[in-house]
Amino acid sequence: MATLIEAQKLTKIYVTKVFSNLSLSVNKGEVIAIRGKNGSGKSTLLKIIGGITKPTYGTVTFMRSDTIIGYVPEKFPANIRFTAEQYLYHMGKIRGFSDSALQSRISFLLYHFHLNNQQANAINTFSKGMKQKVGIMQALLEEPDVLLLDEPLSGLDTGTQNDLESILSWLKSRGLTILFTCHDKKLLNSIADRVITMGDQQIQSEYVPVSESQGHVKIEADIKDQNLKFLNEFNSVIRNKQTDNNDILSLDVEPSASNRLLLALIQNGISIRSVYREDKK
Repeated sequence: MATLIEAQKLTKIYVTKVFSNLSLSVNKGEVIAIRGKNGSGKSTLLKIIGGITKPTYGTVTFMRSDTIIGYVPEKFPANIRFTAEQYLYHMGKIRGFSDSALQSRISFLLYHFHLNNQQANAINTFSKGMKQKVGIMQALLEEPDVLLLDEPLSGLDTGTQNDLESILSWLKSRGLTILFTCHDKKLLNSIADRVITMGDQQIQSEYVPVSESQGHVKIEADIKDQNLKFLNEFNSVIRNKQTDNNDILSLDVEPSASNRLLLALIQNGISIRSVYREDKK
């Protein structure tokens, strides 16, 4: 894979040193999870890569000068009185969108984040998980090349975590490069291509989670009258059946084919409900 980001010999000092002489390469389309104890520098590293904070020493180089970055902080801004649609509209206008392009993009995001029925409701009435979705949507308005997420599942209930995991899997299937901080092992194993552990002012270790030879990925999707013949080309589909609810398609697929299958489903107008890995016992 082609290198997209090259961070070299990064040192960050506030009152004390956060990390020192840290280097990291990120490939195009790669999903990297960053873990570590509080204060290990996870969030600071994201902010440096995103250009929000400057390193004390060292450099971050993007192999493409026109690389667009979307950043999602851990906490959504407080006291936002806009509706979801109004907030996304204003954020888009700040970034120079035309009205027609902006409305089209907002409609697309609201639908795929399952908030199209909530678009006229005030954000200050939303649950934390819904606010997190709005935060991710604003970061995706410009169709970024890189998405940075600081603790995207923090403080969310299991159902909302699963929903956001499905969304991140969908974004991965679209080829987006993602870096996120997280402690949740399920999310690390389900979408991360590489897991980095930070500590003692350095990257202590990194590993590739759960081998693709283990288990399979389960995908559920909403269907109406779509033609499903395109599924025949996916030899890795283990099971293709509908549940008792005839509007839900359930698929089991080998991990190596899951991203390609997700993209095909989306291209055929099928909305993804959930994606998760089921490992072999």
